[in-house]
Amino acid sequence: MKIIRIGFKTAFHDFQTKAKNVKEFLERSHKVKIEMRLFGREKNFINLAKEKMEKFLELLKNLIDIKIEKELKEESIGLTMIISKK
Repeated sequence: MKIIRIGFKTAFHDFQTKAKNVKEFLERSHKVKIEMRLFGREKNFINLAKEKMEKFLELLKNLIDIKIEKELKEESIGLTMIISKK
């Protein structure tokens, strides 16, 4: 399993770069865990963080067919999700 970390303040261009990395991992038959770590006051904006994760997921769906193994979940560190290739 590979892990991709996304920050709360990550820009769209960086999302595209990370999406390409996820695509490579999925093409090699790895599962990918996507994490968004939230620090300090960022934890107060959990709804915005969820929206960013959904946008990243939509970007991935445009690149490759994915299957969500584990839905978006709030954890103590932030948000996590596990995906794999269909």
